[in-house]
Parts: sequence; C-alpha cells; structure tokens
Amino acid sequence: MRHPLPSRAVAAILLLTLLAPLLSGCLDSGPAPDPTPAPAVEPPPETVMVEERPVPVPRLKVTVTERTAAVLPTLETPTPIHSWNLDWGDKSRVARGGGVLPERLTHDYRTDGRYTITFTVIDPDRIHYQTTTDVFIGRPEEDGEARYAALSAERGVLPFTAHVLIDKDAIRAADKSLARKTESIILAWAVDPGDGSDVIHGTMAPPDVVQHTYTRVGTYAIRINVTTANGNDFITWLEVTVTPPTDIVAWSLHNERPFLRATGPDGTRLGGLHPDGDDWHARALTAHVTRLIVLLTRGEGEGALWVVDRTTGRDVALYALPDRPATLQNGADGRVWVTHDADTAVTVIDPEDGNQTRITLGLLSSATKLILSRDGTTGFAVQADHGGNLVQLDPTTHTRRELAAPAGQRTQAIAYNDADRVLALLDADSGDIRLHRKGTFGPLLHGAVDLPTDPTVRPVDIACHSTESLCWALHQDRAHNAALLTSIQTRERLQGSPVADPTDDTVPGTNTTRFPDGARAEALQVHGDRLLIVLRTRQGHPLLAVHDITTGVTTEALPLDPDAPRGETRLPLRIMPHPEHPGLLYWQDDAIGRWGLWDLDGARTVNVFANAGPHPVGFHIAVTSTR
Repeated sequence: MRHPLPSRAVAAILLLTLLAPLLSGCLDSGPAPDPTPAPAVEPPPETVMVEERPVPVPRLKVTVTERTAAVLPTLETPTPIHSWNLDWGDKSRVARGGGVLPERLTHDYRTDGRYTITFTVIDPDRIHYQTTTDVFIGRPEEDGEARYAALSAERGVLPFTAHVLIDKDAIRAADKSLARKTESIILAWAVDPGDGSDVIHGTMAPPDVVQHTYTRVGTYAIRINVTTANGNDFITWLEVTVTPPTDIVAWSLHNERPFLRATGPDGTRLGGLHPDGDDWHARALTAHVTRLIVLLTRGEGEGALWVVDRTTGRDVALYALPDRPATLQNGADGRVWVTHDADTAVTVIDPEDGNQTRITLGLLSSATKLILSRDGTTGFAVQADHGGNLVQLDPTTHTRRELAAPAGQRTQAIAYNDADRVLALLDADSGDIRLHRKGTFGPLLHGAVDLPTDPTVRPVDIACHSTESLCWALHQDRAHNAALLTSIQTRERLQGSPVADPTDDTVPGTNTTRFPDGARAEALQVHGDRLLIVLRTRQGHPLLAVHDITTGVTTEALPLDPDAPRGETRLPLRIMPHPEHPGLLYWQDDAIGRWGLWDLDGARTVNVFANAGPHPVGFHIAVTSTR
C-alpha cells in the first residue's frame, strides 16, 4: 500500500533538485578555472620628485714656460661647488679656495723633474671629484719620447738600489756626425736621482751601470744628461717608484688582558700574544735592541717587565719589579729605566737577564719626569708637581746627585742636549725655559724670548737635538688660537748671560714660528734632521708639521688622518719614527683607535688601520723590521 508524501516534503525534494548542481561545486577541492580571468587593476604610480645635480667634472689645461706652470682649472658643466684645491706635486703649499674657480693659477718649480698636478673640487654634498695631469719641468720638447738610458727595474721596495744603464749606441746613432768609436763620442755625463741627493757625474764614457740607493718612499724622476764631443746634449727622463718595505711590523698594545698584536704595513694581522698570568694591566710598550718590552701592573703595588722577542713574537721572560711601575724608557746601553708610582726611586733593569739596579731619588717627594742622555750613562729626574727640583742619576755607581733649582717652579717638560751637555726645562706656570749645564746645573736662562708674558700662553713641550746646539719649545697662545714654536741656539746662550727680560727679542739665538687657524699644540719630537710638530684642529683631527733643521723651513701642518671621524678629543696622539727608514713614521690616535703609516717626504699617509679587538687603553706602537 502506497502512502502519499506530504506537500511539504514534495516542496523540499524539488528545492534540493534545483540546488544540487550548486552544492556539488561547493564541495569540490577548488573552484573551476575561469577561462577568461579579469585583468588585475594596478594602482596609479606615485610621483617622486628627484633633484638632479650636475656632476662637477674637473678639467685641467696646463702650459709650461721654463720652470713656471700655468693652470686654467675649469668644470665640464657650470656646477655649484663648495670648495676646491690644487696640489702642484712638489710638496709646496696646496692652493685652496671656495665657491668660484680662479681663471688662472701659476706656480714656479725649483727643480727639474716630472710632477703630477692634482685638481680636486668638492660639491655642496662634500663629494670629491678629482683629475690629474703630469708636467715635465726642464725637459726639452725636441727630445720627445726618445730614450738614451734605461732602468733595470722601475719599481722597488725600500731600501731600493736603482741601476741606470746609459745607451751609448743610441747616443752615437742620434748624432750622425760623431766618430764610430764609442769611447770617444761622450764628453761628460750626469745622473740626477731626483731625491735631493748629489748628482752622480763623470767624464768620457760612463760605466756600464750607474747605481743609486733610495732610502725614502716615493716616486722619483731621474734625469740623465749626456754631452757629446760635438757639444750636443742628450737628455732622458726615467721614473722609479719606491714602496714601503714589506717586512715592517707594527706591534700594538691593548689593555683588556694585555695583548700584543703584530700587524704588517698592509694591515695584515701577523699574530698576537698574551703574558702568562691573570689580572695584568698594560702601562707601556717599547722596542729595544732585539726585544719588545712591556710594562705591566697588577693589584695595588705589583709590577713586572714582560720581554718578548720582537722578531719571532715569542715570550722571553717576565721579571718582577720591586714597586708599582709608572713609566718606561730605553737606555742606549741596552738596559731600560723604570720609574715608580709608590716611591721616589728608579729601577734600571737589563731585559736579557733581569739584573736590576735601584737608585733612590732622595730630593724628590712626588711624581717625577725622567730623561736620559744619548749615551745612556746618565739620567735626570725632575719633580713635576710641586717644584723644579732636579736629581742626576748614575746607574753605573748607583748614585744620585741633588741639583740646584729655583724655588716655586713646576716643570712641564724636560729635554737633554748632548751637544752642549745642557738640560732644558719648560716651566709649567710661566712657560719660561731654563737651561742648566751638566756639572754645575746653575740656571743659565730664564724666560722664553719672543714669547709674550701673557698668562694665556701655555707651555706644552720641549725637545733638543742630539748632536746640534739646538732646542725647541712648543707653546699654545690661547688668546690668538695659535701654536708657537721657539728655537733656541743653546751654545750662543751658554756663551752669553742670563736674560733679564723674557720679552727682549734682541738677544741672539732664538726664532719663533706661529701656527694659526686654531691649531692646538700637542707634542714635539726630533727625528734626525727634522723636528716633528704634532697639532690638532678644533674638531680634534691630528696634524703634522715638519721643521727642517738644516734649512730652517717649517712645512704647512697637514692632516695625518684626513678621513678620521669628527669629534673633539683631549687624548694624545703619538708618533713613532721608523728606526731604520728615516722617511717613514707611524702615528697613533688613542681617541678613535686608529693608527697609520706616514711618508715624511711624500707628506701623506700611506696606510690607515683601525684597531680591532679590545679598546686600546694607553695604546702604543713599536715599529720593527725583520730585514
């Protein structure tokens, strides 16, 4: 028997029949692909305004008349510039300016040679653009590119011996009227090495090889002049480039657990070394004979001398010191001198066997400054805090001698002039300079001639030449933002009488150089026949000026680290001349942990290195060579 469905059920079945296709699509794994997808609608592009500034491409046009070069600096496009400078390539003063370029610049060269003129412009964003061009001074145009000589090598490592070969056959072929015999065609010849040394010359036929050894880094233009029997001159220019020696090693000392790091001239790390034991703190580092010597302290009063072989970088010994050490200095006899914080005594120690000699200062009662004579047989200790008291030390007899000193004077710096056996002291309050002859040590001079007695003039440092009768004092004139360098002819002063008026500039034997533009005086150091003057800008950037002792000429103060970060600093910058290569200098800037290799003759920094690892508290460098 069949039962009819209710009307509501029939309506539901019909509804499901109609919705079945739609429900089956919803239950599939995904929607069916649309054969004609609608194109995506992209948002309209944003409008970005970019200010395009023309690039200031510098151009140079140079004309040379005898030894005068005329330069017309231009820009490829008329572009706003912030400033410009032009380096003539002969270590003379760099021409500088701001804003508009000059129409014409001229320069007189003193010597013949090849020079590279560098023209730099700086745009408003402080971006540098540069171009260079070479000029030949004294080179005859008719010679063109003819070569009558050759170099065995055009590049070498310092010290480099250049071998010049004069081509006698080429000279004979160039002068057709000469006799065929090689020995009779040349009347005279000369080779100028181009580094300021004497010209090598001779008559008749030159030797097969003319040799010259370069002792400083740089690129040199060698001028060869050959005069024939007919009176004709044949001139050739050769160029040789001398680079820093690859075996220079700089040892840097770091103070978070004392760490010595050896670094090559290209910045390559060559090795590192820690002393044995814990809790040591580094105070100083020096290179002496074949050893590196580090002064260490630990706890309240313990001290030690850490000795390292500077060639191999290996430990040699660790010698205990009787009291907490303060300063470390080299003696010429192979021993080192150590002052102490806790007492007024000096320890003289042999780093090879640890043998120690102790000398009590006696007269002094506070912190001292110590200086040694060049022969290392005599030391002088000066009380720095409360008076100018002096003590002469003799490490051979273990004795001391109290020396007379004016009352109420404090010593800022001391130096010893071996040529006249004179001790020079710079007074911390008045800036006066006192000279004392060894033996009597009575005051011979009071006052720094040519320096004002204004209290704004602050004494900074003093230095003396080891073989000449010269000393120099560095002061800071705070009222005029200038550093003052005063030279003193000690022998002339010793033969005269003490100066009664320190402002009297009629007394012979002094000369003052002023460094303006807000440079702050920092330190002096004698290096051979040069005096090195360390200054700082208002932004804290280190500068170096070089005073030629022979000519009396002082160069412009140049930045040691042009790319150093900005920031005022009161931490000192130290310099370390290379003991074997007089043209090289290491500088170290504690404030920013950077150091570099400076070429004295090229007046530029060859390499700059940043200190990696522990922060260098009391950072030092000792420069050695494995050659």
